[in-house]
Amino acid sequence: MKKKTLYVSIFLFLTSLINVSGQSKTDYLKPKKKMIKEALYKVKNGQLKNRDEVLASNIDKYTIYDKNEKVIESGRYNPNNGALYEKTIYNRDKNGNAIKAIKRESSDKIKNYWTYKYDSKNNLVEVKTYNVKNVLTKTQSNKYDREGNNIEMILGSPNSNGAWKYIYKYNDKKERIEQLKYKPDGSLKDKRVYSYDKNGNEDVQIKFSTGGSFTKFISTYDENNNLLVQDWFNEKGEKIHQTSFEYVYDKFGNWITKKRSSKGVLSMIWERQIEYYKK
Repeated sequence: MKKKTLYVSIFLFLTSLINVSGQSKTDYLKPKKKMIKEALYKVKNGQLKNRDEVLASNIDKYTIYDKNEKVIESGRYNPNNGALYEKTIYNRDKNGNAIKAIKRESSDKIKNYWTYKYDSKNNLVEVKTYNVKNVLTKTQSNKYDREGNNIEMILGSPNSNGAWKYIYKYNDKKERIEQLKYKPDGSLKDKRVYSYDKNGNEDVQIKFSTGGSFTKFISTYDENNNLLVQDWFNEKGEKIHQTSFEYVYDKFGNWITKKRSSKGVLSMIWERQIEYYKK
């Protein structure tokens, strides 16, 4: 699946899932994913675990897709006992857009839920988060330019003063090239600029702090457009960190094993079991 820009907001985790297809433009000949189960473990003393055993006993989360590869359900498991502790169900309209997502505990009790609003061009313009008592707790609003690029995002809460604000700029390929992040008091927190390789993968990101320092991230990708190496540099050009990945792919080009190393030391392994729709 094509690797897009590396910016991410934890608050927007569910927003990032609602209308994302599991396939890129180059994947149209592949069978569509039906379900992914994923296991994750930390590597201790260089000892690797058996893949089959990990998937049988250490599932961390799962994702279920419809036949258009839109997420319709996701869930997470307790790492201590392997029991399902929460799941989220997505309700979609005729265009495939999520209009409501409900997160429930394993007992089926509602934890919280989200509602989504779109404009006439199917751009997501509003997300509202409610708790189990139907009280609004968080809000997200988006603005778009004529090309459909998300140029502004505001994250807030009814009980807080001010909101986090993000301003975005794009190039003529609709790739995000700049992000300005503002604190609730209106002051600038940081600025990020991005560039991309010929496949549309973010290969350079520079994060500027308001104090004048900056960190530069340089990324390279494999033939499947998954991240291979990301090097971090300070403003002096000194490399201060490196994260690297190795992958094992199934016959359809989707990774089923991912290994992450930090500064050359293997630290984390993901295992995935992928079920596909039959054509």
